[in-house]
Amino acid sequence: MSVVTGSLEQALDGMLEVRPFPAAATQLMAACNEESSSIRELTEIIKYDPGLSMRLLKIANSPMYGFCGQIRSIDHATVVLGLRALRNLAVSTALGDVFESGTATTDSVRKSLWQHSLACGCVARLLAERVDDVVPDEAFLGGVVHDVGKLFILDYDTANYAQLLSNCKMHHLTAAEVDTYGMPHTAVGRRCGQDWGLPDEIVDVIGCHHETETADFGGTLVQIVFAGNHLTVNWFEEAEAEFSDTEILARAQVEIDSDHLEQISRTSTESIQAISEACC
Repeated sequence: MSVVTGSLEQALDGMLEVRPFPAAATQLMAACNEESSSIRELTEIIKYDPGLSMRLLKIANSPMYGFCGQIRSIDHATVVLGLRALRNLAVSTALGDVFESGTATTDSVRKSLWQHSLACGCVARLLAERVDDVVPDEAFLGGVVHDVGKLFILDYDTANYAQLLSNCKMHHLTAAEVDTYGMPHTAVGRRCGQDWGLPDEIVDVIGCHHETETADFGGTLVQIVFAGNHLTVNWFEEAEAEFSDTEILARAQVEIDSDHLEQISRTSTESIQAISEACC
């Protein structure tokens, strides 16, 4: 079923009100942008949300960081991981609430999108550890949020979009979305990221992860999430690969040898499982 061009864009205002950015994440980003904010004020925002605090501690102690139960409090996590890393991790974790909200009929699709997003974040973070000019926790946040636009199209046209996601290969999806809705999930997600006040480079990841050359701010970060997105499909999902692992790294301009790539695959498998359990 075709939808009149522009109608999805017009509907976004109402959908953003129904599916707002999590309050704790919004407060945390705002506080981080205030030079006068103290570390104590920032950690108190996190500790005010017990569910978020618990999930953060579980992830901080996951194989992705390698502390294995050594981090016992949010204050300790701030010292060990750093405030910027904790902020990005908190925002990433809080996004689980965005993916969880919706109707019962979309539950399985939303869970699938969340699992893909978590996996992409884990892979992107591990890739970023081997790249000089990308902060690993920003790569994790970018990976987690990159497909958020799909949630809003799912809200807008549930049955038809769920079918489109099921039938359409990743490299054909954006064109199919434009044909059907007048805009792709990348443009929808960019609008969401801007309305939520996400950093420019993260908004670029959302809007440009299929066409990395169009990025204005994200640069290498967008390339890393592009690679994480495609490697996630190759490694963990039953879908036809668009590119081989070698082609993905070449397109992302990331130099990683086969031994290290195999190590990243193994570590990401452990991290994905641990983080999925932490976010339940």
